[in-house]
This record gives sequence, structure tokens and C-alpha cells, in this order.
Amino acid sequence: MSIFDLFRKKPTATKPTPRENTGGSVDSDQVHIKDAMPKLAEQLSAQLAGILRTEEDTWWFLAEQYDYIVDCGEPAKGLLDLCSMKMHEIEHEGRKSENSYVGKPNPGVDLLKKARALFASKFDEDLADMTIAYAFIMFVENNIRMLNPLRIKYATHFHNNCVSQSAFRNADRWGDVLDSLQRN
Repeated sequence: MSIFDLFRKKPTATKPTPRENTGGSVDSDQVHIKDAMPKLAEQLSAQLAGILRTEEDTWWFLAEQYDYIVDCGEPAKGLLDLCSMKMHEIEHEGRKSENSYVGKPNPGVDLLKKARALFASKFDEDLADMTIAYAFIMFVENNIRMLNPLRIKYATHFHNNCVSQSAFRNADRWGDVLDSLQRN
């Protein structure tokens, strides 16, 4: 069952008003929003593991989604403090797979964009962003052993590209990424 099926089964769900939300539930579904967020995030994280089939998809997902969360307002951005993976600015800033040699949108980013739009329509913007951030963090924590070597591989690739193009300032920045990843 996909995360979207959960919402299709409950067409009566309504966006909570501030009064309804003070009790922590939505009257029409008796869904406790604060309890639903981790469950929704867990399901999204599991779906991500199934659709990010290549190293390229996984790396671009990390870069793009981290960048999205960094640009979110608080409290979603603050959730990144819970994540054991801290990306350097050069790894994520402004990265979009469709604007790169990949030439197409990332399937993981697309999944989370659709989920965020759905959550925002049912709950609110902050909760939607927090749920997406939490799903990202769960994915990272569940896969951290494979993600750091992948980040080293891509940092090496980008570092070498910068050196070959005489872009030494960026090569140094990628070198900093490599140094920090190899220390950990």
C-alpha cells in the first residue's frame, strides 16, 4: 500500500482548524496528527528505498532533498539537527538532477513532492514539511552505511572534474568534503 492510498481511503479528512488542532486531532478522522507524522514518514522512507534503485538516483536524492529541507522554514529545517548525515553546502546547494547530466527529475524527490502536496492539503504547510524532513532523516539513518561511501565516490568524482577544469576553489571545497567523510 502506498502512502497515497491511506488518504484515498479517507475522503472525509479535513484540514484542521486551529481550534480542532489544539486537541491534537482532526474530528472527522480522529487521527492524532502528531502520532500520524512518524507513521507517514516511515512509510515514505520505505517507499524511497524501493524507488531509489541506482547509486545515481540515491546521490541526487540526497543532494536535492537536503537542499529542499535546508530552505524550509523552521521547524522542518531544525529536524536536520537530528540527522547524523551533515552535508556540505557544495554537495547540495542548488542541485537539481533534471538540470544536470542526468537530465530528468529524481524519483525520490518526485515522491516526496507529491506527498508534501497531499499533506499540505490535508493538514498544514509546516506539518507537511516536517513529515517530509522526517521521512528523509529516516531514510538516511536506515541507510547510512551505504550513503557515506556513496558520498565519497561522488565527492571524488566532482573533485577530479574541478581539478581537470582548473576550478581549484571548488576542488578545494570538494576536498574538504572528502576530508570530513574520510575522518568519520
